[in-house]
Amino acid sequence: PHHFLTHLTRSSIMSSESETVDEVLSRDLSNLQSLSPEQLEGLMELVISFLIDAKGSGFQEKLGVYAETHGMGGAALKTIVRASLLFLQRGVRAGWVTEQVTEACAGMGLSPEVAEVISRCWAQQSSNLTSSLLSKIVSANQLMDVDWSFGVTAATDDSDQVCTVCTLLASHSQTLRVFV
Repeated sequence: PHHFLTHLTRSSIMSSESETVDEVLSRDLSNLQSLSPEQLEGLMELVISFLIDAKGSGFQEKLGVYAETHGMGGAALKTIVRASLLFLQRGVRAGWVTEQVTEACAGMGLSPEVAEVISRCWAQQSSNLTSSLLSKIVSANQLMDVDWSFGVTAATDDSDQVCTVCTLLASHSQTLRVFV
């Protein structure tokens, strides 16, 4: 079974080549307007908590409970969550403040009531979103002490590897042999 969040590529959200990403995102976000303010706030809290938690711990289970509680079907909820994630990720990367979230919601054609709920949820979690983004950047840029050497394989149980050039990479935790 494929996890639906692994399919957030541009091509997977496009229904036709003539639509832009923003048009598709706007269309999918418009489904948020069918939710009550309480449903919308619960969904935004769930989506924002997923963005904050680098591992997405329990997201699928929480989403399942949300769907059951609010009587939402899988496909409709999937579309709304995917669009919400893309929209909020854009805001995190751009460093939006609350007013910019409100403006972006209006730019996507969302009602002022929906924009107000999303902006309020954003304001409550903006420092956590920023911290989460920074921690991901720092961990991606950590240096790793690696010893390496080149060699030629003289003997191995795989006859295809004999006399091939290899690189031996060794870190503090593991050793990896890469055949060139």
